[in-house]
Amino acid sequence: HQETPFNDRQRKMINALQGDFKGKLNSSKWAKMTGVHRDTALRDMQDLVDKGVLSGTGEGGRSTNYVLLMPS
Repeated sequence: HQETPFNDRQRKMINALQGDFKGKLNSSKWAKMTGVHRDTALRDMQDLVDKGVLSGTGEGGRSTNYVLLMPS
């Protein structure tokens, strides 16, 4: 994934998940952490799912949590 272009928020998200992030990551939590609208956070996360970096778990919608797929 080194050649895959990520925006600054996505890089921050990946670094947080590789580091000491505790709990479950969802779009609402990520929006609060980055100061962006929930829809923007969701687009960032969906882009990372499409790139094979994140996987969504749960039933979808607001209950979706995300986990990192790429190696740390």
